[in-house]
Amino acid sequence: MRLYEPLIPISDLVERLRERETAFSDKVVYADAMSVDPKSGNLLVTNGVIREHPLQSQALQLFASKLRIPHSYLVRCPPELRAENCNFWLRQQAGRRLMLRFDFEEVRAVLSERYEPVSNLEVAEEIRKRAGNVLVRCELDRCRFIAQVVNGRSVEASPGDRLHGGMHVRNSEVGHLALELRTFVFRTICLNGLILGSAEGVSFRRRHVTECVEVLAKFGYAAERAVEAGAFLPGKFADTRMVKVGDVHAVYDRIRTRYALDETEDEAVRRAWAVEPEDTLYGVINGITRAGNDHVLSIESREKLQETGGRIMALASKGQRWLEQ
Repeated sequence: MRLYEPLIPISDLVERLRERETAFSDKVVYADAMSVDPKSGNLLVTNGVIREHPLQSQALQLFASKLRIPHSYLVRCPPELRAENCNFWLRQQAGRRLMLRFDFEEVRAVLSERYEPVSNLEVAEEIRKRAGNVLVRCELDRCRFIAQVVNGRSVEASPGDRLHGGMHVRNSEVGHLALELRTFVFRTICLNGLILGSAEGVSFRRRHVTECVEVLAKFGYAAERAVEAGAFLPGKFADTRMVKVGDVHAVYDRIRTRYALDETEDEAVRRAWAVEPEDTLYGVINGITRAGNDHVLSIESREKLQETGGRIMALASKGQRWLEQ
């Protein structure tokens, strides 16, 4: 699932996540009950019997971090050298307890015993509980879960061009991200989205070190507030159509410098603007956020562009110089 794919009901997403969770399990293990096999480089866990578990790429990175071994070095080691390094440092940490998260027999994460997981399924169910069976698009891989939730109410920026409020949610079950929520504006006609910062809308962020029930309750309250705030944000975006822009490409040159876009991101923005050229601030922002759907870009770049569009909109709506901040 990728962010530029069509919207689906959140009930469908819940079912996909529920099916995915059937593969998952957790186990807390002492460091001295683990070792690395010198033939395969896989993790061996002893609990009465020895079981062998391949390490997913993000799990190997986490494992290296826990042992304070450079990941860039460990990933290049042949199995016997990886085992020699890891097994030495595992013995030094005898008595330390670590949480192993499994995807069937593969290890998907090696985390601190203090880690308090909030599952993607629990997050999606909380959104459905607080906002109803809203529409959503989703980015999901082994490291991260990103959901962009679209409210039913909308504003028409021009005939056939509808803008919806919503929320942008991020989470990770493997220690890659905290649980986060920010308000969001979605443009139906081209699946554009822009993400608002904490000063312009509702925001929520919690690391995975607090009890899950407490985190979900506070997240749910933030989701309710985001639904309410979303009713006003589309109008602010539509108002940027009143701001005329002279030389759009010169403006994009300045945006590239001011907001630190790399060459690939800048090229994606200009391609996106050419699809629907408009010499207004609305058109400029849409070029940036439409590029956030470009499959050539990484998820980090696509989120960055949606955040950049939101930052420009927020500054402009306050009457501030959006190329000087």
